[in-house]
Amino acid sequence: MPFFGNFGSKKKSKSSLTLTDGGSDPGWGGGHSGGGFNTFQNSSSAGENQDKRMITKLERINNDLEDKNEQLEEENNMLKLKVEILLDMLAQKTAESSLQDTEIDRLQTAVQMMAPDSLTLI
Repeated sequence: MPFFGNFGSKKKSKSSLTLTDGGSDPGWGGGHSGGGFNTFQNSSSAGENQDKRMITKLERINNDLEDKNEQLEEENNMLKLKVEILLDMLAQKTAESSLQDTEIDRLQTAVQMMAPDSLTLI
């Protein structure tokens, strides 16, 4: 469902309908000279209030989404930092392992070069 799907479609209020059908509604102000204008103002005011409520609701939703977006960006930055730290740790352990492998190879070569009689003393 689109986010702004219903935003542009306004339902006609009863007061705005009475203005188009010639004021046949008895609650429209009858034969009083100033009653119709007041009812028109009230319906216009009610429509504006409804628009203001809709705008306020959309602003609140927008603010909530902006807050959630900021929170997710912070979480994303934290996760990137954690990945970077883990990659550094992996590189360090890989280097240590490589040094240990080199040391093992060197010691094995040293042991192989020793005379077999000197090994009996160990």
